[in-house]
Amino acid sequence: FEGVFYCAATTPLGQAIACPFDWIRDPCRDADNDDNSQDRCDLVYMGHNLLGSELHWLPDKYLVKWWQDTPWGKEYSTKDNTHDFIRHAIVSRGAPTTVPGEWEVHYKIPEIIGSKNDTSANKLKIPGLHCYQVPQGGRIHRQRYIEEAYQNCSHLKEPIVDQLCNYVIKEHNKKSNQKLQSPIQYAQMIASLPVIRVTVIRDVWSWLLSKFFWHPNFYSRNSTLVVGPWKGEPSFATRSYNAQRKNETVPPLIKCDDIEEAAYGWGANWAMTYLSYLCGEHCLSGWISNQMTLDEIEGQGAYNLRHSFAVVGLLHKTNEFYEMVTHRVAYMNTSLNPEVEGKTHSTGNNPEMERCRTKYKDPDFQARLMEKSPEIAALERLYNIAVEVNEFQTKELAECSTQFTPT
Repeated sequence: FEGVFYCAATTPLGQAIACPFDWIRDPCRDADNDDNSQDRCDLVYMGHNLLGSELHWLPDKYLVKWWQDTPWGKEYSTKDNTHDFIRHAIVSRGAPTTVPGEWEVHYKIPEIIGSKNDTSANKLKIPGLHCYQVPQGGRIHRQRYIEEAYQNCSHLKEPIVDQLCNYVIKEHNKKSNQKLQSPIQYAQMIASLPVIRVTVIRDVWSWLLSKFFWHPNFYSRNSTLVVGPWKGEPSFATRSYNAQRKNETVPPLIKCDDIEEAAYGWGANWAMTYLSYLCGEHCLSGWISNQMTLDEIEGQGAYNLRHSFAVVGLLHKTNEFYEMVTHRVAYMNTSLNPEVEGKTHSTGNNPEMERCRTKYKDPDFQARLMEKSPEIAALERLYNIAVEVNEFQTKELAECSTQFTPT
């Protein structure tokens, strides 16, 4: 699976328990059928997914083993697991919720959250995973779905498990005399998952410009209006001709250095997408449902860069990234098959694109845009953290391995 799963959960546990990939069969299947690998996953996976997407498809036993080793799970782990309601939720996460008694965690909610006298909680009914048919594709459809799922479909699994996640964090904080609950603890859950993650980060300004020219349409600062990128007169003539042949209308075209459109429209939207990649799928849902602030998303993204990735590479140092993966991950050797080359994946080149590249390298232009767009400013700060992490990891590998030579 590649993309963003339709899930309204705003916590990592909510993403894992309420939204399992039950339609993907055994991504971590036991090859020799001895049942010894049900709590592990020998799988190398790559894609354009957001951080934390693995929570949807990792095996139940794998997640249970992880949970019971975490600081939060240890408090509920007993020999008979009687009080470990999160464990019960994980092992039954694929159970249908339309049949009474199938999802036993539902009946534990009033007891767990201390609402035994709340008759409305005792009458809580949980329908299917979704209240209606999930719309197909599209950023605006995804946003509308999550908004409606969390605000109007209040009896979905997602908000129920989010309550449980917040409850166990709160209880852990009480017993360990920690400060009030912080969303950073969601990032700590992500980091504690026993998986090896690597990522490649591209500098903000070249990435934004690439997204601007790559997509033919995107939403304007007025979210009801669709606009497109201005690529110069020759490109406009070609686009107009193709639209006329298809009996279509060319949308209004905007230039890359239109500060207002970039700061409040396409640029801010794509910056939030980038931030969600570093923060996690639960952050995207939290942002859309107004349960997570930009500062909280940035804070979790910073924590993840420092603690959740075994390798943080930089796009302009791709060969060094491959070498770092080879030395960091014992079962990966990226020097094999050197004759394999990737396909061209470029936005092209013309005078207008060159003008925009020069503009987006201008520190004054960058400062003006970040002043108007807190999303882009937050993304730039996270990129600078990624550079620091990359430098630290590079130095660490050079000191620990005589075979690693940074470029």
